Amino acid sequence: MKYTEQFDKHDYLTDKCWPHTYGKEIYDDLFEPIQHTVRNYLELGSAYGGSALLARDYFTRATIWTVDIVSPNRRIQSSDRIVSLQADAYQKRIADMFPADMDIIIDDASHNLKDILQTLLILFQNLKEGGFYVIEDINQFDVFKNLNPTNEKLTPIKILNLM
Repeated sequence: MKYTEQFDKHDYLTDKCWPHTYGKEIYDDLFEPIQHTVRNYLELGSAYGGSALLARDYFTRATIWTVDIVSPNRRIQSSDRIVSLQADAYQKRIADMFPADMDIIIDDASHNLKDILQTLLILFQNLKEGGFYVIEDINQFDVFKNLNPTNEKLTPIKILNLM
């Protein structure tokens, strides 16, 4: 099943497929082959919990881990297979709380350049070989100047291209 097909089944209150187009442009093809084999999925920035609920329903065998600086939305606090943590995701001691074999890590948290890079350094070690590390809203620094407070010309995309 395509990721967008699951999205269309319920009102998840997430921006994964609209107004953003990650679902159709990226997640449909990326996730469909692994839908039933994903065991650990981590999302930084859970907001209203909609994307965690969507991930829970789509990845039927996975534990969905979320971390956000605000307390977990009540929709996911008592949901099966969702483990929510209220914390600052940009700390190694928090990263050490998650399994070391994440199939998918999605950074949809602060969108601040410094935070993105710090989290990538800290959490990439938790990604299992062959897993996917996704940074959402990565190309928005020209639009939202406050997310790149030092006005760096070296954006996350440029940094990743250098790797």
